[in-house]
Amino acid sequence: MFRIFAIAAIAVCMPAFANADLFISGTSSTPLGGGIIANGTDTTSASLYRTPELIKDLDNSETDLGRTALSNIDLVTIMGVQHFRIFLDQQETGGGGKKLSLTDLVIKIYDVTDVTFSNPHLLWDYNQATNGSIVLNDSSQPATDSPLGNGTDMAILIPRSMFAGTGFRGKDILELMATEGSDGDNGGEEFASRKVGAGIVFLDPNQMAAPVPEPGSTFLTITATTLAFALLRRRKSR
Repeated sequence: MFRIFAIAAIAVCMPAFANADLFISGTSSTPLGGGIIANGTDTTSASLYRTPELIKDLDNSETDLGRTALSNIDLVTIMGVQHFRIFLDQQETGGGGKKLSLTDLVIKIYDVTDVTFSNPHLLWDYNQATNGSIVLNDSSQPATDSPLGNGTDMAILIPRSMFAGTGFRGKDILELMATEGSDGDNGGEEFASRKVGAGIVFLDPNQMAAPVPEPGSTFLTITATTLAFALLRRRKSR
């Protein structure tokens, strides 16, 4: 089996091999497809999580899901792009360096009025068949052995641009479904978001989930389009 090691600060392409496991190290970020990133550098203290957790006690060969308002998920800016951030904390019983494999991650969004959760908008579905499992802290691979102890081991970063054209707002509901592989040797894993705190940014409940273009960029686009149209008319009139 081919294996792709996540050793660059920001990987720029998805693996080209079918069933190539993605190893998430403590010094790298790895694209998971569709613009979503697994950031293995995060070491946020567990005491800064919002409770109850989004998903709690995810065990071997188990699928679980959790839901929360988008306005409960903090925003972080990376290379000028704002991302929603969800943390994964491996329950590394007995110390760090325990292996964990995730075979599926699915993100759906529901309108806040959909109280029965019957009309989901599928935002993203990790392609495990093509990319293999997401593997953290595989002790057989030193490049990915990054015990972080009492802190988060990975952050899932969801760019706001994925919400373009959806009309969703901060009050609408994000659902995360996660499936753990059979080869994990931890306690129950947790997915969580940040508490309100100094320097932590959240959407307002009525704020659009998609990014709003800067007024300057909109003005430049309109000005450039108008100028091009004027030049075209001038040429035709000659």
